[in-house]
Amino acid sequence: MAAMITWLRYHNSPSSQVQEMMEKTCKFRASKIREEKDKTVLQLLDEYPRLVEQDFRQLFPKVCDNLFLKWPEIFKKIIAYANKQVNWKQLLHFDGILETDDQESNVVLQILPLLISPGMKKTNSKDGKKGSNKHASVVEACDSFI
Repeated sequence: MAAMITWLRYHNSPSSQVQEMMEKTCKFRASKIREEKDKTVLQLLDEYPRLVEQDFRQLFPKVCDNLFLKWPEIFKKIIAYANKQVNWKQLLHFDGILETDDQESNVVLQILPLLISPGMKKTNSKDGKKGSNKHASVVEACDSFI
């Protein structure tokens, strides 16, 4: 298993072999990710490249397209909810008008991290030792949102 994961880290072709290795290692990688709670998303993506969409499709085949299929209904509800919950226009420095559904849909992707409670951020003390945890800022939440 480790050899296949290492191979995936350094190869992106042939695509049929990448696909095969991704399928064979999917459940193992998902298990390892759940165990490695102290790693950041960027560290996980570095260790397990190309994992998000394909793995989700393999692990949850019956629901993998639900968000995409329901997006036209959902994004308008998200905007309405955001208008009541947070001053997103100020936080995103937005002073325009959303005239089309495409514009609204694109802005919702920027609004989502403002609606989700930011996670904890590990800090280091000045002497390099592990410091206390603190909540990520709005900017950090937006920058790290996938």
